Amino acid sequence: SPEARPQLSLSDDGQHLLMQTSRVARVWRMSDGTLVEDFEHPRGRLISARIQAQALYAAFSTPQDEQSAHMKVWPLKPSPLVSRPYWPGDEVSAARFGVGDSLWIGTSKGEVYAWSPSRVSLKRRSTLHQGQINAIVALPSGALLTASDDASLSLLSPEERAGRQLIAHEAPVTLLEHSEDGALILSADRKGQGALWSQEGALLSGGT
Repeated sequence: SPEARPQLSLSDDGQHLLMQTSRVARVWRMSDGTLVEDFEHPRGRLISARIQAQALYAAFSTPQDEQSAHMKVWPLKPSPLVSRPYWPGDEVSAARFGVGDSLWIGTSKGEVYAWSPSRVSLKRRSTLHQGQINAIVALPSGALLTASDDASLSLLSPEERAGRQLIAHEAPVTLLEHSEDGALILSADRKGQGALWSQEGALLSGGT
């Protein structure tokens, strides 16, 4: 399959630029344009990356075992490399970094796990999905939103044990993005239908 279009993002402090594709993560220092990190997995698939607290966090899976994922952390100043493995038992289908060094991982069976290098155990959240999770967003409020092949979204607030299902699509939902303050959320499906949501899960426009 063709290489996905590169994604660009700035670190929270504006000092570094991250470029990522499904294979490569590169980091440049904004002050002088110096390439400070160049990661390319020879066989794996990069599923999420971010720069935080002067470190590059990258999560990837391998074609030999899609039921596992690994996170690696590269401090952007000399320091030992940190690497942590993760095995949910299902194919890793989506991932998104949340608060701190936490990584939210979605699986082919519609389940979501929270995981971080500093956490020994995994935290599973119930999403109510009946299909593969295709996209995840972690909102500034602490809530989590997931999108699935079952054409639904699931909103999980920090206080709730199980997700609340949101319906507005008739095809698998493949994209989720939110505004900087988390007040607005955009979802889109494979048929090109879009929907706009509030952070509380109210449908504002679009959908069916």
